[in-house]
Amino acid sequence: MLRLLVGIGIAVALGCAAGAQGGEPSPSRTLHIHCVGPDAEASAESIRESWFLRRLLRDESGWQVETVVGLEGTDDGADRGEGDVSLVVGRLPLSAEIRRLAAELPLDLGTDESPRLALAGSSYPLDEVAVALRLPSRGRSTPTADWPADWLVTGANESLLRYLVAQVAATVLQPGRFRPAVREDFDYLVLGGELRRLGRWRRRAATGGARYEIDPAHDRDDFTARRRWYRELTSLRRPRVVLRIPAEEASGERWAALADELDRAVARMAPRVPVELDRPLTVVVESASPESHVRLGRYTGDLKPAVLTGFFPNGAPEGSQGIEIHAVLSPDRHPDDRYALFQALGRALIRRAIAERPGSADLPSWLERGAALWLSEEWYGRPYRDWLPRLAAAEVFPTAEELTAPQLGPAVAETLFTPVVAAALDRLPGATLEETFRRAQETDLTRALAGALQAVERAAREGSLPPPTRPASRIADDFLAGVSFAHSPGLESGYHSPRSMDQLDRVRDRLGADAVSLMPFASQRDPAQPAMHFLNQGTGSETDLGMVAGARAAHERGLTVLWKPHVYVGGSWPGEIAMGSEEDWRTWWRTYRRYIVHHAFLAAYAEADLFSVGVELGKTLGREAEWRHLIRSVRLFFRGPLTYSANWWGDADRAPFWDELEYLGVDAYYPLGDSPEMTDLQLVAGARKAVDELRDLAERHGKPVLLTEVGFAARKGAWISPHEEGGEPDERHQARAYDAFLSALGRPSWLAGVFVWKVFSTGSDRPAPLPGFVFLGRPAEKLVRRYFAEREEPRPSTR
Repeated sequence: MLRLLVGIGIAVALGCAAGAQGGEPSPSRTLHIHCVGPDAEASAESIRESWFLRRLLRDESGWQVETVVGLEGTDDGADRGEGDVSLVVGRLPLSAEIRRLAAELPLDLGTDESPRLALAGSSYPLDEVAVALRLPSRGRSTPTADWPADWLVTGANESLLRYLVAQVAATVLQPGRFRPAVREDFDYLVLGGELRRLGRWRRRAATGGARYEIDPAHDRDDFTARRRWYRELTSLRRPRVVLRIPAEEASGERWAALADELDRAVARMAPRVPVELDRPLTVVVESASPESHVRLGRYTGDLKPAVLTGFFPNGAPEGSQGIEIHAVLSPDRHPDDRYALFQALGRALIRRAIAERPGSADLPSWLERGAALWLSEEWYGRPYRDWLPRLAAAEVFPTAEELTAPQLGPAVAETLFTPVVAAALDRLPGATLEETFRRAQETDLTRALAGALQAVERAAREGSLPPPTRPASRIADDFLAGVSFAHSPGLESGYHSPRSMDQLDRVRDRLGADAVSLMPFASQRDPAQPAMHFLNQGTGSETDLGMVAGARAAHERGLTVLWKPHVYVGGSWPGEIAMGSEEDWRTWWRTYRRYIVHHAFLAAYAEADLFSVGVELGKTLGREAEWRHLIRSVRLFFRGPLTYSANWWGDADRAPFWDELEYLGVDAYYPLGDSPEMTDLQLVAGARKAVDELRDLAERHGKPVLLTEVGFAARKGAWISPHEEGGEPDERHQARAYDAFLSALGRPSWLAGVFVWKVFSTGSDRPAPLPGFVFLGRPAEKLVRRYFAEREEPRPSTR
């Protein structure tokens, strides 16, 4: 999870915000990265190969990068040009020579034999944080804008060190060009997951010791805020559970009833582990809201309905408050959400049992989750056994090898795998979990689990499965005036966040939209290789919690929800996905089917209104049997109308399965002309040609067309290749393209709706300076708003 978080964070940190287009290139300057400390050679090689350096150089930022081992060239600006920056990065323990670099700062790095990390008297766990520090007196006695100060980056966690190198680069190398995840300018940054302490130095008035101290006026300290928030919670004590809730929510009976229910659940589960409770479990629960979601992610480093915050077999360390579970819950509106809290109770009991038995090893992650569900029994509002026939029919069962791997792996479909694991464990002999695992391990755990999985699947296939109900061909007679609502990576900007709620309000109230598409992603590095990552882990991604929270928030605002899973292909696009062998095709379809069925499961739980089974997968369309199997698998879980989001160029005509879907989905990036000098009349003529093709598609299949994407970037000649962004910015050309296409399109009876690409969940009114697809805050917004408000037939352009 940390690797994924760091990867996403670096991508966010160095996402180009682009400022200037054209103009004279800035003079070449050099970022000197000096790797020191343990494994300095390996660190230097890792940094040289990192994504952020390749991006920095590819973007022609005017910077060169030199990565060396040791401190050569750092003293008094030696070997440095005007404007160069030197950055010393090293994993603890650091030598005395390196520690002296920060001698003027309120920093304690310990000794060679006993490293520590303490800033201004506050100590931090070495394995969980890293720190970046501006060294004010390095290079020049007074740092200036044209001679940036040097930096020291250190800690014990190699991944966090690389992330902080990216943060420093994004912050100091070219302010305004790169968009760092930490947007404030800082002199120091302590980073641990989503917890940060950052601020500015000020000179000390007193002589002796450190010359600089933390400026209290600029000190933001999440670590202290977390300790304070946990300390001020109200406690409801039961024999086996201490339920801690925010003081402002303490009134009423619902939390007392929940405390009783949790206590009974622990009493029921503990003997089945078995585990002796020498002290009660400590559980924090707060009402689900955008603010509580952000707090959960920041304080735990994870974003799920219930998170194990840490386990303390020998008692809680000072300041931790002994919290073992932190959960967000809506007991009144969504009682089914409690499944996650009760499963977390089971996991906490399992971990306590392992700690009680010296020499016991942690369970592989999937087995721990499945064992906890075997204890808690309920999964998304139903007994977990009720899901098995559908999972078997959809052919999404995991393998024993997948379940016994130490880590979760890249394709995380908890909705599908967890109930299967619970059922498999139930098939193994043993009255308790301890006995079950002991007896299975006496033979071979993987082999025993494989036999249990086969038995579960056979029984599930023989179980009763209600036939899928075909929904009506239209949700309603109303036209869907929608926007593609894109997740903005980040704890404070994703689908779950207050900013996202504000943006949904703008979409409805200012733009007049009545629908949004929510878009989770999987990532495939190579279109010819079947390996795929589901991007639903880590606080910056489209988490399962965020997707459900986003759908519910949209519904609260009266918005229709299209759930539309995408596959991102690095350096390419989904239309190039094609395997070179039947074995690779089987692997790809198995993973993709799990990805789509996982989201169909979630979409049904969130009561989404429509579902797209794929987006622009043109070279897979020849696999008709696999597509039909996928569509029928989706219908086992999702009862609403289905579509496929075809690429405008070829997919819509070649898709062989339209008869199984309710809507003919098209990502409609039709070119309107081939020259940036097109007149308005020529653009309207090009738009009418595209509309004729869409009408013909609807008439051939006898189904309504749904434009699952339509958009134009704010670039010169936006109508030439509408699917592209970048180039010379031109908001007027973006508006002219929208005017021509929407005017020609109108609202004919064969058109079910339009989703305009795109609006970001971050909630900003200001469009990025990039010539991208954002239309809010640009002249095109008025044209989209006018189109959404219309009810008449197509009309000619008035431009």
